[in-house]
Amino acid sequence: MARALRIFRDFSGGLADGLADSMADKYLKKAKNTVPAAGLGLAKASGYELALPRLTSGAEILALVELTPADGVVQTLCFTADSLYQLVTAAGGQQAAWQLVTNGLAPICDYFIYGGKLWWLDGSEFRTYNGQTVAAVTFTPQTAGSPTAAELEFWGRIRSSRFVEQRGSRWFYARSTHSEVIFSKVGNPQDFELTSIISVNTKDADTITGLCSFAEGLLIFKQKSVYFLSGWDFIAAGDINLTRLSVSSGTAFAKSICRVDNGVLYLGADGLYRLHQPNYSLLPAAKNLSEKRVKALADTGELSSAHSCYFAGAYRITLVDGAGCREYRYYPATDSFFGEFTQSCSCYSTALRLPALFLGCRGGYILKNKEESRNYIDTATGQEIPIEMEAETKAFDVAGQMVRQSRVKSVFIVASQYKEESSLPELELTADYRRRAYTADLDESLIYGEGQWGAARYGFVDAVCKELPLNLKCRRLSIKIYNNKLNEPVLLLGLGFSYKSKRPAADKCGITERSVEYND
Repeated sequence: MARALRIFRDFSGGLADGLADSMADKYLKKAKNTVPAAGLGLAKASGYELALPRLTSGAEILALVELTPADGVVQTLCFTADSLYQLVTAAGGQQAAWQLVTNGLAPICDYFIYGGKLWWLDGSEFRTYNGQTVAAVTFTPQTAGSPTAAELEFWGRIRSSRFVEQRGSRWFYARSTHSEVIFSKVGNPQDFELTSIISVNTKDADTITGLCSFAEGLLIFKQKSVYFLSGWDFIAAGDINLTRLSVSSGTAFAKSICRVDNGVLYLGADGLYRLHQPNYSLLPAAKNLSEKRVKALADTGELSSAHSCYFAGAYRITLVDGAGCREYRYYPATDSFFGEFTQSCSCYSTALRLPALFLGCRGGYILKNKEESRNYIDTATGQEIPIEMEAETKAFDVAGQMVRQSRVKSVFIVASQYKEESSLPELELTADYRRRAYTADLDESLIYGEGQWGAARYGFVDAVCKELPLNLKCRRLSIKIYNNKLNEPVLLLGLGFSYKSKRPAADKCGITERSVEYND
């Protein structure tokens, strides 16, 4: 019987759970430190480099912010659990270092920048930083003299807020243990009417967990529900509407809420959700994106925190539990998940001037994503460590007929070649229940061609094709690709199987015939 060839060059589906025959060929069983690249291929994740000086205190970085105060001189700031630091350059052009602005703070919860000042909440105090000094925000009494008891009680609600969101020219504040949203006057984040309170009560006494401005309205998150506040006339309350959205879950983690293109993503109790506004509706609609594909995303019962950002076409979310940090990425363009990623961090930031993703980490280290880097950074030592890539395909039905056995004669690996670095991934083939391991050298070195004007032409080909001769009898074949070496990239473009089909066959053991009685 003649040989047949099957080609697989679409791995854009990302992670999936299920039986091999119920999964499309584009899905993966594992994608550790693996990203989609070169269209539909697979690549090792890009690495990071040390971006800014390390905090001498070695404290964990909780937020990275850039502020342009009234003098116009841009300041880079970072928060730890109890302090605020500013990056300064010493006289004489010496290396920049972090300078303490103030300490004795509570961990930052939420912030915004307005009027050349940084404003932030920590659940116990409302503070500002104008580029020189940190001050507590004060309440202006409605009438001359000392504030009344009602005004002091009202201001206590603002000071104990943990969430703030700007919508239009107003700021909205909420506490984590209550079900009310307080909004400011127009153009002033510290001026309020005592009646500027919106109640968001539910029968289960659920409390607010986050705020997000979206689609001409304000999303109000609780653990079990999401509300949408629309309208602009807050004085006469003529067009204000508060509507409960049709979602199965809210969120327990405010920092998982992230605006992504024309939608909002957040981590719910049973997976990752996307809110978007359909053309035919004024209200956002919800969709559960993860279902069973990323079980860890739904396992919120053991999570202590989660934080996210959107960068380079991917929604990145880091989950923190007793086992440490792990990151997953959702790619809206292909509706796919990849993960886990093992570069740990305590915060993301895209708020600095450079168009890059910055990570605040434990140990006082601050990292920056670098596409050309092939290594991660150890947040305990600051040293480069290899990226442990591991990608495993589904078990491909070689003959494509489920019950027909095949004899696989060869496996073809098509991969990209890199000019500066060699690539030596290890391959593990599983044919039904038999495994074989290989190491593939994807570096073809210099490729010499014809001479031109008396000089030799040479260079690198864009892709190489490697053949693994085999002689395996199987129905299904899966391939695992892994690499954990420093300075080694990996980019898989496609796979091919050369095989001969056999007759359909199965195990007949345990199959017996019995007579059927008809009760006519």
